[in-house]
Amino acid sequence: MKPIEEYKALVEITETVDYIDRQTIRSSNKGVAKMYQLVHSVAREGPDAIDELARLLDDPKAARWLAHQLVECTELPKATEEKCFAIIEELSKKDGPGGMGEKIWLKEWKPKKGRT
Repeated sequence: MKPIEEYKALVEITETVDYIDRQTIRSSNKGVAKMYQLVHSVAREGPDAIDELARLLDDPKAARWLAHQLVECTELPKATEEKCFAIIEELSKKDGPGGMGEKIWLKEWKPKKGRT
């Protein structure tokens, strides 16, 4: 399976999480761990492979995961990094714990990437 297809399949696993059902939580957590492994693997293949995977930033379901993982796991071209941060900034505007989590993430990762 190509990395893009594999990543999309993992995103679908995370979409089925029911926070009352421990099994779906475990499945989702395993899916996210596999996403990180996939991003690390793609990063080792080089810039072209990263650029190909980064096309998923245009997929709203995938983008909310991939934006974080690309920033955390790879060195990105400036435009791609800006797109990732823009996606996360947008997610941080949501009310509730999700938006708050994104604000905390931004507070940690902006300085790490030399952003203010």
